[in-house]
Amino acid sequence: MPLQDDGKRMGVTSWVKWVTEQLSRRFESYREKRLEHSKRFLEKVEKAENQVKALLEDENFREHLRTGYPEISQLYEEWRELEDEKENCYNKLRRRVENETWGMQVHCDNVCRVLILLYNDRLRKHYRGIRLSHECGYDGRRIYRVYCEPYKALALSTDPSIKPKLGRLLADLLDSEELREYKDLEGKKEAKYKELEDKIKRLMERIRQGEPLGGKCDLCPRFFSLKAKP
Repeated sequence: MPLQDDGKRMGVTSWVKWVTEQLSRRFESYREKRLEHSKRFLEKVEKAENQVKALLEDENFREHLRTGYPEISQLYEEWRELEDEKENCYNKLRRRVENETWGMQVHCDNVCRVLILLYNDRLRKHYRGIRLSHECGYDGRRIYRVYCEPYKALALSTDPSIKPKLGRLLADLLDSEELREYKDLEGKKEAKYKELEDKIKRLMERIRQGEPLGGKCDLCPRFFSLKAKP
């Protein structure tokens, strides 16, 4: 047992009290270190356009979720799975466009983007039909640019002769299973992210109010490596 100020050894009661005080000081120091560690996550994403997504890109933050917040970690995994499914579905839609436009001068990704925008317009009851136009420019030679109004920025082709066929194709694909499945997954993904975002924002607020993150990561302070305050 440790010695008292007079050089005598402590009694059991005094020793228990001394140990309790030492552990209390060490735990207080440990908690402060964990709070500093938690706040560093927020400092790293302070200037990010989307702080929640920036946090979720940090593998150490995700490890805190995995070890300390299994419900939030599960939400993250479900959101990522929906993202993968959505990407796979987009690729299916793109392959359909490639197959249907074989031999035509078509920008497949822009066709997919326009289809998604037209579908959104229809859902919002802003749909005015498929209206294809083209414009002509010069760069040492005549260059045509086919687009779907009002999405002029998305060039679909450089061949105005395919406008009738391209218009029919857009109309058919607008009711395709691939596009409906893509939009369904997009809606599910957005709903899942909103749920995840709300929980992460609450975690961030708790850190700001002085509560350290639960769980652990490789950068966490260690309890027995910290020197207790005198």
